[in-house]
Amino acid sequence: MAKIIAILNFKGGCAKTTTAINLAAALQILNKKVLVVDLDFQCNATSNLGFRPNMGNTIYELLTQKGIEDMPIYEFKKGYDYIPSSKEMKNINNILVNKNNREYILRKILHLVQPLYDYIIIDCPPNGGLLNKNAMAAAESLLIPVECEAYSIQGVGTILDEVKEVKDDEVNADLEILGFLLTRYDSNLSIHKAIASELRSKFQDKVFNARIRKNTALSKASAAHQTIYDYDKNSSGADDYMQLARELTGTKPKSKAR
Repeated sequence: MAKIIAILNFKGGCAKTTTAINLAAALQILNKKVLVVDLDFQCNATSNLGFRPNMGNTIYELLTQKGIEDMPIYEFKKGYDYIPSSKEMKNINNILVNKNNREYILRKILHLVQPLYDYIIIDCPPNGGLLNKNAMAAAESLLIPVECEAYSIQGVGTILDEVKEVKDDEVNADLEILGFLLTRYDSNLSIHKAIASELRSKFQDKVFNARIRKNTALSKASAAHQTIYDYDKNSSGADDYMQLARELTGTKPKSKAR
């Protein structure tokens, strides 16, 4: 039965999509069967995984039940599947708001395929409204990427408030924080060290030992519509996401934080 993890931060540019596609790739290398669900109308994960417009149905048709008969699951590679997004998702909140049990539409969908996978990873949009509420209702836990920049930790408070609301309203009383992931980390910069120290002080073992270091190969892999393991499996980015995957799966003890 798959563990459902939503990768969420209301701030753009903190490596949500980079984390979704590359964590999934690392898990697949560790022989886990993975499904990535792209909820973002920008479709970055979708395009990185090779889907193009008019190739078939997407998460939009699935959520709205418009002209769809089969689950729109596509194979990226053996053991790594995805449900693509669509530009039409830009207006999805206006459609979902009029539906009954609107917070639970995604959960009902994913429960149908949950027995087929080890991990289901949801790439959430920034400021997604009902989409993010659906993701939090469907997920067991949240993985929160935190960019190593000023004010990034302040934004975490907004996420925690939203999680509390989801739990208090019993939309998903069992939702937990899986962990905070530092991204674009540079150990040579004092501000990055300070942010890492503050995050660890506030959230202790909820901060992953894995840190995603600044690495041009990650940006180049995205531009090439590839995972980091297809683009440069020997890069620091590949190493970092593999450490994260190993922390999640427990395939080896957590290494000391860098």
